[in-house]
Amino acid sequence: MRRFLTIMTIVLAGGLLAACGDDTGTNGSSIFGTYTLQTIDGVSLPWLNRQVGATVFEITAGSVRLNSDNTYSFSITSTETTAGIVETEVTTGAGTFVATGAGTFVATVFSIQFSDSGDGFGPFSGSITGKTLTIIDEGVAFVFRK
Repeated sequence: MRRFLTIMTIVLAGGLLAACGDDTGTNGSSIFGTYTLQTIDGVSLPWLNRQVGATVFEITAGSVRLNSDNTYSFSITSTETTAGIVETEVTTGAGTFVATGAGTFVATVFSIQFSDSGDGFGPFSGSITGKTLTIIDEGVAFVFRK
């Protein structure tokens, strides 16, 4: 009986250590993976960035990829439409991030700080709640979902 208790203690301790080491929330979902842009400041895509005369600038798509080595990459697709002619531009960037709250079963919200790799995008911050990543950049809320 004593040997069984010792084995169970080791198994349970190993399980707790493994649980504390991964970046999951209470719902068991990992923060790593690809998030797709859903809304900007509460407005669904395409999002009107600005209009100058007859020229319309919109953001039409985007994604953020969080990797387990604490690097990220992002892609934002925007269009410029003038007199029915649409020009599309894809902006990309990458860098590193630090997530606070990761690896604990108590945290359901992770704070996340992004830094850039010299591409001029960043630093910026955000949060992850479940499968939703919210990034605040220059006062604008970008909401992504896994």
